[in-house]
Formats: sequence, structure tokens, C-alpha cells
Amino acid sequence: MRHSRLALAAVPIILTVTGCVTVAPGASPPASPAPTEAASSLPSPLATSAPSATPEPPTQSPSVTASAEPTASAALSATPVSAAPSADPVPSDSASAPSVPPVAPDSTLVFADSFDSDANGWGVVDVGFGSIEWFDGALAFAAESAQGSLQSTKPVPDGVAWEELGGSADFTPIEGSDTIMGLYCSPGDGTLIGGLVSVDGTWLVVAGTQDSVTVVDQGQVPEGALAVGQTSTVAFQCSGADDALSPMVRLAVGSEILATTEVPTEYASMPTFSTVGLWVEPVTPPMLVGVDEVRVVGRHVPRRETLGPPPTTAP
Repeated sequence: MRHSRLALAAVPIILTVTGCVTVAPGASPPASPAPTEAASSLPSPLATSAPSATPEPPTQSPSVTASAEPTASAALSATPVSAAPSADPVPSDSASAPSVPPVAPDSTLVFADSFDSDANGWGVVDVGFGSIEWFDGALAFAAESAQGSLQSTKPVPDGVAWEELGGSADFTPIEGSDTIMGLYCSPGDGTLIGGLVSVDGTWLVVAGTQDSVTVVDQGQVPEGALAVGQTSTVAFQCSGADDALSPMVRLAVGSEILATTEVPTEYASMPTFSTVGLWVEPVTPPMLVGVDEVRVVGRHVPRRETLGPPPTTAP
């Protein structure tokens, strides 16, 4: 996000978040999952609300779901489930990259958004308990209450199913010293795997649905990598299940690779992905976060052993 876009701080935060908000252009909300008893699993949604009449691009028909409690923030203190680290070694030269890890040479640019106009294909919504809106060249996430997450999704062009999908986004937290933010991949049915980071220094690898996630791995972000008023590039890579291999998530902030985590198949087993999601969740409100410069790349790979470092910029 360019520094001139820090004017996002002028957006009035007048709405109260009472649950998870998921905005998916052209899609209906997923069926509510049954609650799970796992300590690190989170509640299913209790209500579904209709979107407001806020004008949107013709291609966007947001659907909104609400859950009764916070999702990722509730899991920060939970013990993650046992996650097997990937057998795929992180390339030794990735940490020496000048800015962010490079994409694999055979990656294909799926889409790139600089949010220079509101016709960008991401869902926006203003339903009285949270807001996601295009403002001054960025996608702005605002909340006054720490009772759920705000999510906006975008399907890949032409509905192509990718065995590997990843990329990056620039996040600028304007308010909210411990806001959780990140990206995820989905096959388009509401299930997901992804990586999240908290401004106060925790990273999470999650799996589940847009309404209920399980933390499968977590750790600490290097000091100074995230801060209020600072733009940080969060990078991710999702790899689908392949034969006996479970899905995998890679997560990075800037040039620092934080996680390369196998997701147990009892929490996710999708072989391909066709939707990318942005996740922003307040912990200590008020919260205001601008998201900009989203780039997504994909690869059709026969087996996941061939994966490179997390893709973060277009080839």
C-alpha cells in the first residue's frame, strides 16, 4: 500500500461487528458446519444476515454470514493440533532474497489487484455489524467490536482449479494493535486453509471453514515485522492434497518464511483451489486495516515435492 493511502484513517468507524462477515461475489454462503468438540476448534455460525443495499459492481453479489464469537482471535491462546512439518525443505537461499521470496519460475499470474477502482471483483459489504469497502485505492476493513472476523473472497478467473495457489497482499493496520490478518485458499465450497498473522507478533496456520477454523500450527513473528501504521507484505502458498500427501500451507512476512506446515487430513483434504480470501479480525477495537497490492499466482503441479518458496510477486 502506498504511503499516500494512509488517509484510510479518516474513514469513520461507526459499525459494530457482531460476528464473522464473509463476502463472496456471486456465491451463496456455505452450509453451517456442525460444532466440533476439539479445544482448538471454533464455533459454527448461529445466524445468517442479508447484505445491505450498498451499491456494488454488477459482478458482485455478496453473501454474508455471522458467527456468535470471534474465530481466529479465540484460538490465539489455544494449543494447536499436532501438525506434521512438511518434508519439503525451505530453499536455503530464500531468506537472502532482497525483499520478498520469489515466485517459482513456472508460476502463472492468476490475477493482480491494486484497487485503483471499485470494480475489482472483491466483495464489499456494510451490514451494521462490520464493513468492507473500497476507499481511496484500497480495500478497507473496519470494526468497533471484537466479536468476529471480516472476510472478502475472490474466485479465480474462469473457475480454474489450481493444485497450487498463492501470492501476497500488503496490509496496513491503521488502528488495532493486535489485529489478525492474512490470506487463505478455498476450493470455493467454504472450506479453507491459510495463514494469518497478528500485529502483536503471532502467526497461525488455520484450516476449516469460513465460519469455524482450527489452528494447526502457530509461532512468533520476528520483532518489528508488523506494526500499526506500517505496511507489511504477507505472503502465502496453498498446496492441495495429492495421493497420500495432505494439504500444505506456507506463510511469510516480507522475506521471512514463518511456516511450512502440513495440514492434517482430518481438517482439510482439498486437492485444488479456485478462490482466494482476505481475513481481517479485530482483537482490541477499534480496528481499521487497508489491504492493497494483492497478487495471486498458481501452478499445475503433478506432486507437491516440486514446490518452491511462497509466491509473492507476479512473474
